[in-house]
Amino acid sequence: MPRVTGGRGNGPVVPPTRPAGPVNVPAPRGPADGFRPRGASAAWATFTDDRGITTGARISGFSSPLTNSAGRVVFPWDKPGDAIAFELTVEVNGDRSKVRPEVWTNANHNDAPSKYDAVPMREVKVEGNRVTYRADIPVSKVGNYRATGRLSVDGGASYQWAGDLGLADLRFRPHVEAHDALDLMELNVLSVNGGHGTFADLTGSGSPETNGKYTLESLAKEGVNAVWVMPPFERSVWEFRHPLDDAGSPYATKNFFQVDPEYSAKAKELRARGASTAEVDAAANAEWKAFVDKAHSLGLKVVVDVALNHVGHNYEFSDLFTRYDAAGKEVREVLKNDFSKVVINPEQKAAVDAHLADPSLPKYMEYVAPWMYASRSGNSRGAKSADDAMAGGGQWFDTKQLFLGGSYGGKNSEQNAAVVGYLGRVLEYWAVDMGVDGFRLDHLTGLPQTVMEQALNHAQAAVDAHRPGTQLYFTGEDFFSPEYNISYLDNIQDTWLRNSLLASTSPATLRGLLQSPYFDNREMLNLDSHDETRFPFQGDAKAAARLTSLLPLLGGATFAVAGDELGEGDAMPFKQYRGVGALLHPSDAGKSIEESFRRANLARKALPALQDNNRGFPSPRDGGEDPDLFALSRFPDRKDGTPALVFANFNNQRTRENAFRLDDELRSRIDPNRRYQVRDLMGDGSPLWNPPLTGRELLDRGVFVRLAPYQVQVLKLEEAR
Repeated sequence: MPRVTGGRGNGPVVPPTRPAGPVNVPAPRGPADGFRPRGASAAWATFTDDRGITTGARISGFSSPLTNSAGRVVFPWDKPGDAIAFELTVEVNGDRSKVRPEVWTNANHNDAPSKYDAVPMREVKVEGNRVTYRADIPVSKVGNYRATGRLSVDGGASYQWAGDLGLADLRFRPHVEAHDALDLMELNVLSVNGGHGTFADLTGSGSPETNGKYTLESLAKEGVNAVWVMPPFERSVWEFRHPLDDAGSPYATKNFFQVDPEYSAKAKELRARGASTAEVDAAANAEWKAFVDKAHSLGLKVVVDVALNHVGHNYEFSDLFTRYDAAGKEVREVLKNDFSKVVINPEQKAAVDAHLADPSLPKYMEYVAPWMYASRSGNSRGAKSADDAMAGGGQWFDTKQLFLGGSYGGKNSEQNAAVVGYLGRVLEYWAVDMGVDGFRLDHLTGLPQTVMEQALNHAQAAVDAHRPGTQLYFTGEDFFSPEYNISYLDNIQDTWLRNSLLASTSPATLRGLLQSPYFDNREMLNLDSHDETRFPFQGDAKAAARLTSLLPLLGGATFAVAGDELGEGDAMPFKQYRGVGALLHPSDAGKSIEESFRRANLARKALPALQDNNRGFPSPRDGGEDPDLFALSRFPDRKDGTPALVFANFNNQRTRENAFRLDDELRSRIDPNRRYQVRDLMGDGSPLWNPPLTGRELLDRGVFVRLAPYQVQVLKLEEAR
């Protein structure tokens, strides 16, 4: 795929087209556990009353008006009670009053995702014998839900299901509008402060330019409002790793319930003094909590990276238990080597007890409970022994695959459900006990739907109980089946968006990308990630500044990798005790990139129009596409809110100018009888129009812009005083 290298390339590049449909779509669902009943009739449902009148009905369609042209349900959600609509189309021959249509959904049941409710539908349209029924379902809690339609003509004695006729369920996740304001920085704790960094370093004062420290304080001053922390769990440093990977991979987890002591200044100090493992571990977890508290005090959210389909070799098992004391107070405990929640039968319990009681045997999970892992020999009940546990592939041989179903191991087994339940408790622990605000799910490929529909909902249900009003943020990486998993996430990180963005060498291609139904604000705006080569600007710091500052202004959640803001060219050395060069030694060119990055992020932080996902596209007043100038309008949901205009010059050699006619949405917000002024938030913020323009002039003439090569401009459009 072509990449932007600083020039405009060889002309427009059309963003790649995605597959036409979802991958691995599960079976349609019906009553009780959600799956449709076997042997249900797909023919007409008929009923003859005591007057001899026969009513015949057959479902011909089930949909939501919120489904876009790419087949996704896009449900914007601002607050509890926002409703999602569903429509059932039925062919009716006979008395319509006999038809009883319903939506069957588990919406609002985070704590019991297998619980479905029947919601009555009302008649909204009749065209011949085709009748459309509708239900508007208020959603009080955010989760991953399903819905299908059903009807009865015999008073509920029997039902015909949409799935009977091959109509797939609608999978939907309310899109929390507030998440579109997230502006994340991905960081590896060790790397960002010289190779041996700690959480204490991040909670201190300073910046790379002042005292060489990368801190939460400096990130907040740059306008960043969230941090994506690469896995903070204790790592399993595999003995056969690559010689350069002296730190081991944070994605080879040794214990999901323990912060790695290498990330804690206090824990390393205690370990050097010969303190006990318990003291060291407690200090590491306490330093994490101080880090989260500091982040929250600065207005930063904390998102934790976690791989749910594998752990490292020699995994040390712990689990979360809750109970209530005599006073009725909840007691939450993490207990080591207590397998009681994941042991299915007496035979397994006897094997666990015998292994734990034998001092000569290792106490790692692959030995104590090998069935928790996928089997490389294909055993449908999980691995039979540590030697049978399936290892990772490629650069991930330091991991072992958990027994989850999907691509790894058997499906829909009782043991599979136990492992998925365990992962739900891992997420619950970090969301409730460790205070995180969301998760980045690494390598989603192969995870079964039960993880996405059970474990994620379980974590949100725990947060609903302990942190009311907090909506967990979920983003995830999926390079192989994003069309399937995107319905379960707030945002997805995949190659389509990244490659399309890098191919956007002209305003036309960037505009086409943002207007694509596949984008729809579920795509995470980013240029690279920790295990990807950084975006190559070939030494053109101005091109780096343009794109790095433009991303936060496009609308929707975005992230950068620590060092991007200072022009780092090397990939994140996350498996090594090695720092990020640009953070250790900021260059003058890097500082210029950081200044543009800072101005864009602070503009976004200050102006609600830039925190929303609403976009319009002003066009050249005299028609045609401008080959160099990109134009975008941004506006909040409130009609009286302050809008903004974003412009960027994609030409690297010459100043460009043009007049742009306002798009329809922005025009609807302009009063022809008032006066307006603009201030460039990427500049010094002073008024640019002298005198201010009347609304009529603005509507008739549009906005004239003149941009130097590489320049990005953010015009705050406000009424003149």
